[in-house]
This record gives sequence, C-alpha cells and structure tokens, in this order.
Amino acid sequence: MKLMTKGLVVLLMSAVAVGSVAAPPKGRKLPESAYIKTAKIEFSYHTKERNANAVYMLDSLFMHYGPHSEGLYLMCLIQDDYAKTTADLKAKREPISKLVAYRDSLRIACASKEVKAKYKGDCDKASVIDSLIVLNWRNLYNDGVGQLNRIEEDLKAKESESDSTTIAFYQKKIDAQMDSCIDNMTLAVILDSTNYLPYVALGTVYEYKGDNESGVKWLTKAMVNAKERDKLASEVAYSYIRSGKYCEAAPYLRESMVNAPKDTTLVVTLYNLAACFNNCRQYDSAVAVYRELLAIAPANGDALVGMGRYYNQIGRTATDSVRAADEAKNTEAAKRWTDARNSAFDSSYVYFKRAFDASPKDVDAAGQYGLIAYIRNDFKEALAAFTRLTELEPQNAEHFTSVGDCYLNLKDWKNAAGAYEKVVALEPDNKQIWQRLADLYQQLGMKDKQALAEAKGK
Repeated sequence: MKLMTKGLVVLLMSAVAVGSVAAPPKGRKLPESAYIKTAKIEFSYHTKERNANAVYMLDSLFMHYGPHSEGLYLMCLIQDDYAKTTADLKAKREPISKLVAYRDSLRIACASKEVKAKYKGDCDKASVIDSLIVLNWRNLYNDGVGQLNRIEEDLKAKESESDSTTIAFYQKKIDAQMDSCIDNMTLAVILDSTNYLPYVALGTVYEYKGDNESGVKWLTKAMVNAKERDKLASEVAYSYIRSGKYCEAAPYLRESMVNAPKDTTLVVTLYNLAACFNNCRQYDSAVAVYRELLAIAPANGDALVGMGRYYNQIGRTATDSVRAADEAKNTEAAKRWTDARNSAFDSSYVYFKRAFDASPKDVDAAGQYGLIAYIRNDFKEALAAFTRLTELEPQNAEHFTSVGDCYLNLKDWKNAAGAYEKVVALEPDNKQIWQRLADLYQQLGMKDKQALAEAKGK
C-alpha cells in the first residue's frame, strides 16, 4: 500500500558511507549545496555502492536542513535506480515503497508554508517523479497481466492432460507464474493504491490458488475505487458462495444487481440471493426475494417452488402446534393453529400448482404439487402430478406407488391395481405392494392373481 508521510517527516535511511565519500566530521554541518552536489556526483555512477553514498549525503542534508525538494527528488531517482537494478521482485519491494514515500514527502514539502522557499527549487520536478511512478506501475501491471494470461492457458492445458508427469509439469509452471504475478501486482498496489485493477488481478490469482479467503479480501479492496462496483460485487459474492459463506455473500449479490437489466442474469442472481438467505435461515428475507423474482418472471419455477416450500414448512410447524394444543386440551389454541395450518397449506398449494403448470418437465415441482394436493385430499390433482412423474422418471417405483395410492383413495380399484403392478415389476420383492394387490384382486374377483399376490406378500 502507498506509504504516506505525516507532516514534514522524511523517510531516513540507515545506509553507511562507503566508497569515495567520507562522512563529515561528527557534529560538522556542511553547506546545503555540498550535500546536493556530492549526492549528484555519486548517483551519476549508478552503482549500488555509489548510490549508498548519495543516500548518506541526502540523509545528512535532511537531518541538518529538513525537507528539501531537490534532495527528495534525487532520493526518488535513487530508489528507482535500486528497483531497476534488481531482477528479484521481492527485493524490489523496499525501494519501490521508498520511492512512493519520498514522492509523497516531496509533494508535502512543496505544499508546506513551513519549508523555506530556497528549498523548493525543484518542486516543478514532482511531476517527473509522478510520471516515473506511472511508468513503473504500467510495466509491473502489464507483466502481471501477461502472467495471469499464461496461468489461464496452462490451467486449460493441464485439464486436457491425463499423464501425471505432464500434469505435474504444468502445475509447476502455474505455481511459478502465480507467485510472480502476485509479486508484480503487489508492487503495482504499492505504487498506486487507488487503482483497483491490480486488486482484481490479485483476487483472481488467489482464487486460482484455491485461496478463496485471500481472493475475497483483494476483490473487496478493489471495490473501494472500482468504476463498476456491481461487477466486482458479483465476483465477491460468488467467491463467498464457493467458500460456503452464504450470509456474507448476500449483501454483495444485492449490490451486484444495482445496474443489472431485467434479463436472465437478474433472475439467476435473485434466485441465488434467495438461496443464500435460505442457507442463512433467513427465510422471510428469502421469500421477499422470491416475490421480487416473480414480479419480473411470474412463471419462474424455482421461485414458485421456493414459495411453496416456505408455506409448506409453516403448515408443518402449525400442524405440530395443533397436536400440542390437542394434547393440552386447549380448544381455542387448537382452532387457531388449525386455521393457520390450513391457510399455510392453501398458499403452498397455490404456489406448487403454479410451478407445476409453468414447468411441465420439472420433477421437483410435480413432486411437491402432488404431495401437497394429496395432503389436502385433492386426489385427482395429486394423481395428475404423480402421473407426470411416472412419465418423467419411469424407472422410479415410488411414483407408481403414489399413483396407485391416489386411485385407491378414488376407489378406482382397477387402475390402482394397474399402478401397483408396475411397482412390483420394478421391485419384485416389495411385499407391502403385493399385499395391496392381493386385496385389490379380491375386490376385482381375480382369484388366480389374488393367490399369487398373497404368496408373494408372504
């Protein structure tokens, strides 16, 4: 992050004088121009040792004379030189940080009324340092982007491989690129903490590493100065979801919808938001989101089923309360809870029916509608739903059992027997269904089949 100086404090360096420059005698103060001229000469060699000499002289200048624009300008150039002469990205971090800190000190000194006018001679050069920082930022960021692109290419190549040696080779390359990308983007952040792009890149790299927690941290920081917060909010939300942190994801999903058009993307986001609230056990909030979704997509099966489940759960809870009130012989409470239960199941029925009608091939919608219709003793509607399920999943014996149960309640013995026959065709050892068939065959006067069913039932 950008290192900001406070007041007129200048970052002091602890370099020791080496090479051709000797330290001034202890307590002796040289003319201000002597420090500057010597530092310029030493810096002109662009070597590590001579740069250290220049730093020593400039530190002495600041110690004796305080903030000095030309001295600060030179110190920025020296730190830039240090950064350029090392290929180690981690080793660049110190000079890069100091470059930014000295640039900030230069700005403060030039703006301060406390600094003498004769020490502000090079204030016009502050823009040169700004350009230098921009150039460094661009080079580091572009290198990081290049590495990020190669990471994505190698990840795709790795996924297409089956040979363990080749997979290991790609993983080694990916790991090295990730480390370098992180270093480059971290340096870019130090150079300009207000630009959100490196934060986004860091978030992406950490997610590729499987570190969703760090990925979210960087993406969240990116949102502070991002131009398109809604897009980043979406990335943060789904990072939280991948980590199973649904409660944390919810507010970011909401923010991601700020500028979203009422299209498929918005519908999916609303559904995911409702799912997050359900996972957080914030069911009322989930229902509020389902209502939003249905306002723009009235036939959305997911929202309709979600609403149906909500009221169904309320009905089940009320049923438990009815039972408790009956056991306590509290007639008034029992009636109140019975009314609440019936109302909830009625609402559940309405939403499940809408889902069933809107989504003919949705197994969940058909199953939920069939169940609630059966609970309400609406066996014809339940039969329609369970029949649909037998068409969608013809190998599921439970669906044919439900169809048979509906016919049984409708006293249609022949069709009930036909449905149960399909059950035992799928599950020949289902004794309970064989026993039901034995009773039905007796009712239908089919003695041979009755005897066979009775034997199977035993």
